[in-house]
Amino acid sequence: MSQKQADYLISGGLVVRGSGVTRENVLVRDGKIEAVGSDLSCDGVKRIIDASGTYVFPGIIDAHNHPIYADRIETFSLSAAFGGITTVVPFIQSQRAIGIEGTTLDAVTRFLDEAHETSYLDFGIHAILMGDDDVKNQVPELIKMGVISFKMFMTYPRRGMMMPDDKM
Repeated sequence: MSQKQADYLISGGLVVRGSGVTRENVLVRDGKIEAVGSDLSCDGVKRIIDASGTYVFPGIIDAHNHPIYADRIETFSLSAAFGGITTVVPFIQSQRAIGIEGTTLDAVTRFLDEAHETSYLDFGIHAILMGDDDVKNQVPELIKMGVISFKMFMTYPRRGMMMPDDKM
């Protein structure tokens, strides 16, 4: 382990991992988990957090949410953080249905501009492509912007959501 003073030690919590739940301590240095174990020393630790009787998660990803309708990413991400979420992956789509002109690409651009400035959490983006979006041109641009997945509806034609088969 590094000789530099650790930021904090999370002590006595029930650490949740894919392999099970165990009572262990978590040592954090420079904002990253450095060690997990039952026999970690608290010598030289700036702060000790007593997690007895609580669960300690490595970070929770909320991969299905829709903050674009009414929430700002700043307040949305802050609320999620209070719930233990560390990463959000919202669905972003054109906002013509609520009176904001533009394509899904435009909506993603607006979201990214805001999120890079105000989000408290890490984030990714799922893009929902609407029936009148130009898939051939928008998808490559969205991928360059970091969009990780796409959704297209095969229903809801009266709402303008259905993606025609030839564009899909």
